[in-house]
Amino acid sequence: MATFNTCTIEDTCARCGFFGDIDYDLYLGDTRPMASVSLNDPYPGMEQETGKFRSPSRDVYAECPHCKKDWFAIAEVHNGRLVRIDVDRHTAPYIPEQTVTAHVTCRECGPNLGSVVLFGNIPMRRCNCGKCDHFWEEPLARPR
Repeated sequence: MATFNTCTIEDTCARCGFFGDIDYDLYLGDTRPMASVSLNDPYPGMEQETGKFRSPSRDVYAECPHCKKDWFAIAEVHNGRLVRIDVDRHTAPYIPEQTVTAHVTCRECGPNLGSVVLFGNIPMRRCNCGKCDHFWEEPLARPR
């Protein structure tokens, strides 16, 4: 079991658009106190830090109380204070919106039929080659 701090803010769900209290789990800094922090509060264990902390280390995680779907986020710390949390649209969440069978171009064995997992408003997809079982994540192509 991991320890984490939490921050609850009024925010919009990255998956369904629900607006209300969203609990963010923060796996950064000193998580031993399992503190509940607010925006602009000093952040435990990051007293001298300034920067944006984000996935792929999957440091900030949320799940919507309405649709029960998840997403990762980016926490911004300035002078040791948590100042902002934003959706990370470059990291695929855990809970899929839908899974489809589609043509994929596998990096290991080329074009094949495989499965593609989509995440609604998060512009990422998780692919799995049906031939060699290679797995990868990639951004969705934007329509032209």
